[in-house]
Amino acid sequence: MYSVLSKQIFLISLLAFHLSVYQHLFAQSDVDSVFYTNSEGSLYISKDEPIFMKIFRGGSEKELTNDDHKKEFNLNKEGLYKVQVLDPQGKKMGSIPIRVDGTPPKTTLSFSYQNRATIQGFHYYNQQVALSLKATDKLSQVYGIYYKINEGTVNLYRDKIIMNDEGKYTLYYYAVDNVRNRETTKKSVFFIDKTAPLTSLNIKGDRFNNIVSPKATMEVKGEDEHIGSSGVEKSFIRFNEQPLKNAKNIAFPLNKLLDGEHIVSFYSVDKVQNEEKEKQYSFYLDKTPPYCNSKIIGTQYQSSQLYVSKTAKVSLKATDNKAGVESIFYSFNNQKYYLYDSPFSVADTSRNTSDKTNIYFYAVDKVKNTSQVTLSSLNFMIDDEPPTISYQLQGGVFEARDTTFLGLGSSIKVDTKDNLSGVQSVQYQIDDNPLQPYNEPIKLTKSGWQKVTLHAQDQINNASSKELFVFLDDIAPSLNYTFSATPLKPESDTVDYILLPPYVKLYLSSRDIHTDIENIFYNINNEPKENLYKTPLENLPIGKLLLINFKVVDKLNNYNESEIKIILQK
Repeated sequence: MYSVLSKQIFLISLLAFHLSVYQHLFAQSDVDSVFYTNSEGSLYISKDEPIFMKIFRGGSEKELTNDDHKKEFNLNKEGLYKVQVLDPQGKKMGSIPIRVDGTPPKTTLSFSYQNRATIQGFHYYNQQVALSLKATDKLSQVYGIYYKINEGTVNLYRDKIIMNDEGKYTLYYYAVDNVRNRETTKKSVFFIDKTAPLTSLNIKGDRFNNIVSPKATMEVKGEDEHIGSSGVEKSFIRFNEQPLKNAKNIAFPLNKLLDGEHIVSFYSVDKVQNEEKEKQYSFYLDKTPPYCNSKIIGTQYQSSQLYVSKTAKVSLKATDNKAGVESIFYSFNNQKYYLYDSPFSVADTSRNTSDKTNIYFYAVDKVKNTSQVTLSSLNFMIDDEPPTISYQLQGGVFEARDTTFLGLGSSIKVDTKDNLSGVQSVQYQIDDNPLQPYNEPIKLTKSGWQKVTLHAQDQINNASSKELFVFLDDIAPSLNYTFSATPLKPESDTVDYILLPPYVKLYLSSRDIHTDIENIFYNINNEPKENLYKTPLENLPIGKLLLINFKVVDKLNNYNESEIKIILQK
């Protein structure tokens, strides 16, 4: 009995030893082996792998079993199995443990880093990253961990994987245990972002170079768009020495800043704390509108009202303290506004339909600061009407045969009138003689035909003239007398009187070359009153010396005088 049992144990031991040695050599050379014996001699086999039992004598290749005694085993459940040795009576003589392993290893990935951000499930780092892989297996233990980065080759993991370059990375990894159980490949996508964002300053509104309107706003925009970028976390801004303010997606109005020079500072930080170097932009905030003034070019006259010539023009000029003037606009009487480009006529009837005109204007600088609409001091009236001229002929005037006759005592009184700017000067000219200023009624001294031209000019130099043709008659009428009877004794060198009969009548007569006789007057013995001659003088005193003065006046007050001495005989 002992010998039989000993023999059986011996065979089983040989079997176990052979299986152990066979599997150990296979496992060391090829991970695809489904058998594995650990250092403690435990035998592991992959799940669902068929196995066959053969018995060999130790140290011999002679198989003690034949094909009829081979038996296939399918171990399809994970766990511990035992191969038992029985004697012919079925009594258990011993057993060999076999462990079935159907579970692949589990690998974990860890990162060593300083700054990390997780964005939409992906990790971003701003410096070198160390990757560590660790796998565990509950049964046959881990044979090895394998990894691949991006499209590179598969490598056996031995130590930490150091990633230093910026970019996007995809890590593929898995582990294999000692009985060929292979873990499903895992993937981890991560990014290394070492580049700070780039921030730009956007000025919305009117500007000219670095001169900015107070109506404008400033907005900073951080961009982080390179490969592997984590994106902008925050943007900051400050004006001058003010505290930093969060500026992301915020437009900052400038109207609260003072007029003058300013500095705006700004930068951005990405989501892994890469911080951009602060940028600065110097600008001038121009809050001051232009100054605009006006003037008249051409003839003008200021009294209680400004009067201008129809040919006058309006010149507008604007100055600006910083950005410079962009445009000037003007209007007649605050109606439609026009762009000013050069001096314009006050008499532009297409734009101005009123003689009394107000010019309104304003200026705009290059950042759209607009001056207030100004009512120009040029509140003016257009004076294009010359003065009117009238005259009065004073003294002797006689009209006959379409001719105006004046005498030496006659004069021309000139009257002028101007309803707007007023009369500036009045002059006259006789024939082709030089112009003379009119200060008093004009007296002519040259006999005969004469042309008198009257000139008047108003304060705007509107001028008018009027001509008149007159004939100066400076010849006195002749004076004659006759007696109804022959003198008894005529005047002689010895006597200075004429002796006449007592019944005599004295007849007076006159003749004028150019006009006519107006009146004949007489006076006897220097009476205080002149007598109008109407009928012959008769019934004169007898026996007395009579001094009779005669005076004849024509229509122009030209006169002739004479006297006679007579005595009527008793």
